[in-house]
Amino acid sequence: MYSQKLFTTGQFAQLHHINKRTLHYYDQIGLFSPDYHGKNHYRYYTYQQSPELEMILTFRDLGMSIDEILRYRSQSSPELLEHILSTKISDIDSTIRNLQEIRNLLTERKNQLAYCRNCDLEAVTIVDCPEEYLLINSSIPGESESLTMMEQVKELPGRIFGNGCGTMLSVQKILAHDFETDDYFFVRLPRSFPRTDCHQKPAGRYLRAFCVGEWDRIPDTYIRMEQYARREGIQLTGYSYEEGMNEMVLRDMGEYITQILIPCG
Repeated sequence: MYSQKLFTTGQFAQLHHINKRTLHYYDQIGLFSPDYHGKNHYRYYTYQQSPELEMILTFRDLGMSIDEILRYRSQSSPELLEHILSTKISDIDSTIRNLQEIRNLLTERKNQLAYCRNCDLEAVTIVDCPEEYLLINSSIPGESESLTMMEQVKELPGRIFGNGCGTMLSVQKILAHDFETDDYFFVRLPRSFPRTDCHQKPAGRYLRAFCVGEWDRIPDTYIRMEQYARREGIQLTGYSYEEGMNEMVLRDMGEYITQILIPCG
């Protein structure tokens, strides 16, 4: 008669992979207590109590406080349980999306570092890039513009570094060798973030080059890219996108690697 089997506190705790002190605590606060009183004055848990305890443990795993669980048990109903479960399922789905974004970002950074180790950093190449969406702001913004962008950035999951950030320079300035001031500062939007009021970095072919060292070497990289484009009959369009590649392992600015992408026809 396994359904009638009685369990001591230690046995019941072991059955549910928890510490018996947890059961003592739940009993003390009136959350979950043994069902059976033996003739020896000991109290025992029954097998039928297992689903009830598992529900409490699941609520705890979902981040519900003891007070929240006590309130639920004092007014439990199928409708209330359905509401709690629906809310928690929505929370879990959101967490999964956020974790997937983090995984994608970590994978991207890992791939960037591997690429930097193995590629020819002096070469100018043509690459295919996916569509991306960016929050942008003038690189020399006024106070109100800065506050607006900071408010937008605060809503992004994760940290700015994780999302990726950099600067943009118009092709008109590049061809005029006007490198004094970037046009925009950008922060990349995660794929799951709403894509409104933002800049669309188009999918397509891009001219890519790298600048190794201090930022004052970047103009030379642009000139090298311009010469390559002219030699190969390639038309540069739109804006360039500058982004650091190796901040996580940087020891000094002499090793800093900046990737520059420019849309090309």
